Amino acid sequence: MSFFNKFKSKKSNNDIKPLYLEKKYLESKLVAGNMKKIVSLPKYVDKNEWLAIHAFDFCMNLKEFCEVIREVCSHNPMMDSIGSECLWTDPVKKVASKVSAKQYTELAFEWMLAIIDDERVFPTKMGVEFDKDFEAIIRTFFKFMFRIICHLYNFHFEDYVNLDLDSHLNTLTSHFLYFGLEFDILERRDFSPLQELIDAWIELSILEKK
Repeated sequence: MSFFNKFKSKKSNNDIKPLYLEKKYLESKLVAGNMKKIVSLPKYVDKNEWLAIHAFDFCMNLKEFCEVIREVCSHNPMMDSIGSECLWTDPVKKVASKVSAKQYTELAFEWMLAIIDDERVFPTKMGVEFDKDFEAIIRTFFKFMFRIICHLYNFHFEDYVNLDLDSHLNTLTSHFLYFGLEFDILERRDFSPLQELIDAWIELSILEKK
């Protein structure tokens, strides 16, 4: 299910262009050009290890961005592409429950951090094989993180601008999207909430059209 289409800013008027689509913010990031060389799998590096390293880094960095706006994050629900409330579904118990966007974010990080700490899934010792379902687990990581990123852009981008962190958020997001597209671990059907941003970055050669 795609997320946040029609929730392009805190304002209720959908005709108003989101702040993150203004030219000065579109081009605001810390790394010039695209990130092809940064995300490409290095020679002799195991693909699962490369996925694990990036999943960990993206998770930790995104968590820091969420902590910054924790006190101003409202108890509004997570919304899907048609304006319906989205339920949190526990990846293990498969039980759906109604939670706020703030609670959704906390539950997602709680699950991801628990998985990262599980040596059976994220092995840290030489010679230990990755879980047979590791790539599927990584897809779930990226699904959760993308939903959180959508929330940050559509409801908190102005907060990051006020904190002079918009370029940092853009850098993280463009890196995240580039990596997800490179390894085909993001569901394109979920892109609609940030499709305008993605299209604009493709036009600026910040992302490549796949």
